[in-house]
Amino acid sequence: VLRDMYIDSTRELMEFPRPELPSDDMSYVRTIDGIKRPHSSVVPLMATGVLELKRVIGADALSSRIQEFLDRFFMSRIGIRMLIGQHVALHQPPSPGFAGLICAECSPAAVARDAMVDARHLCELRYGVAPEVGIFGKSDLVFPYLPSHLHHMLFELLKKVTGADFTSYKKTTLMRRIERRMLLRAIETTADYAR
Repeated sequence: VLRDMYIDSTRELMEFPRPELPSDDMSYVRTIDGIKRPHSSVVPLMATGVLELKRVIGADALSSRIQEFLDRFFMSRIGIRMLIGQHVALHQPPSPGFAGLICAECSPAAVARDAMVDARHLCELRYGVAPEVGIFGKSDLVFPYLPSHLHHMLFELLKKVTGADFTSYKKTTLMRRIERRMLLRAIETTADYAR
């Protein structure tokens, strides 16, 4: 499945005529954005494949060559997705203080606070409570960076340390937990619960 997905995407890019005019470039933007979307399923598919491989050959049998391949694959994937995202964002109406995805004055403290709020919400969903998380050090620091990338990294880290990672949950299990919490808190709709 993954191999075919990458072959199809590569073929689509190679067959795309070189953009000569601004109108051609917009067509290219739609094409690369359309390629990026189906690839959002790559990480879960790769994770499933690695788990299956561990089950078949044993977790200890995963060679360093496989680990190196996975590291290179995912680093390349992050870079490609960021380049596509930046190119697409540069062709959309600009956001104040941004050049595409890059924020001229990204505040790591503000991004960390947002990631903490999101991780705390997931932790409360799972356990009914969430630990307090604080920011220490120089919180007024700003520099050009991609807030979305920083948020993703911090959110994933916080999910792991708070135990709020639901990736191994079946949808029915997760929905049953949400419904239980809604009953306990007398919340009638999922929209109210999400607030």
